[in-house]
Amino acid sequence: MSRNLSEWLAYIESTHPQSIELGLERLLTVAQHLQLTEFEAPVVTVTGTNGKGSTVAVIEALALSQGLSTAVYTSPHLIQFNERLRLSGQMVDDASLCSAFEQIESARGDIELTYFEYSTLAALWVIKRQQPDIIVLEVGLGGRLDAVNIVENTVAVITSVALDHESWLGNDLRSIAREKAGIARAGKTVIIGEEETFNLAQEFLPDVGKLVSAWKVAEPIEGWQLVEDKVAQTIHPTSLRCGYMAMVELGLVSLPADGLLKALDSLHLPGRWQLLQPQVWADVAHNPQAILNLRCKMEQQTGIKQWYAVCGMLQDKKAAESLTPLKGLISQWYFASIDGERGQSAHALQQCVGLSEGVCSDSAKDALTSALAAKTSSTTGIIVFGSFLVVADVLN
Repeated sequence: MSRNLSEWLAYIESTHPQSIELGLERLLTVAQHLQLTEFEAPVVTVTGTNGKGSTVAVIEALALSQGLSTAVYTSPHLIQFNERLRLSGQMVDDASLCSAFEQIESARGDIELTYFEYSTLAALWVIKRQQPDIIVLEVGLGGRLDAVNIVENTVAVITSVALDHESWLGNDLRSIAREKAGIARAGKTVIIGEEETFNLAQEFLPDVGKLVSAWKVAEPIEGWQLVEDKVAQTIHPTSLRCGYMAMVELGLVSLPADGLLKALDSLHLPGRWQLLQPQVWADVAHNPQAILNLRCKMEQQTGIKQWYAVCGMLQDKKAAESLTPLKGLISQWYFASIDGERGQSAHALQQCVGLSEGVCSDSAKDALTSALAAKTSSTTGIIVFGSFLVVADVLN
């Protein structure tokens, strides 16, 4: 039976009892049958608690600026499923995804696949037929047992290690670092974004071909600090360095500072400090490290004298710990409920954070509407954050 993309997505969501099941054995059986574990083009695999998406975006922007064809797989999406796979900067079309899903469905037999595993295999099937010049794969969760780790990479990037997804990755930084380090390949290049990340991950790394400590490179090119300063609102310095060094290690970029800035001009990061309208931003920050970085960006907005927050978080996040840095900065909270098995009600989030005052709404859209109605001054800023689902709701 022929299905359109919406029907395929509904189908793959219903075929496995769990939304997340870490492990590669089932996936590898299907992938090897379809020859999806090795590619002729160089492959960069990117993991990290924070900074993955922006690192991927930097690599993509630099590759496109050099006239290279690219295939970039990321997750999750914000508005359309097609966002997960970009081919030379453009979202993949429905027809290609549907064809891919047909192939995966035929090849899997009685093997159960999760939504993410189906998605990853479909993306790899499309990529195999596109034969791009460079492939960039963003880890969805962890690294060692994540679906994209079935692919042999040329360069592995580990941006950062912090507490997040403890239910799957472990309750301490060492355990999480072990999972992130699992994307490294013996004899290949590994790029580490931060010194603390290196200290945590080094014992789990195989005998790699080259280890690049991105934070140690004081000036990758002349004028680097100017580049960092100019893009700091959208790209964290760690992500910028990791993305640039990945391209350097592949021998695919050699730009002066002004050329690098021009290459990054077209970089767009939906949901990362995204200005929705004057004095209203959205950011997918949802763990302690990311929210501390978010606070820094908010404090840099000198024209904003008070902040309203529209926030919704999944129940498996450390809400109380994550939101503590913002408590003294936020004048008014607007909590939003999130549906789904991992979702959390606005009231539950409010209680978890320990704030007696705040407005609770059934959705992020309703919460933002309330915040906008209360905003009477151009010196009041609104930040929408806490989950991809919250940001997606307001972007929709």
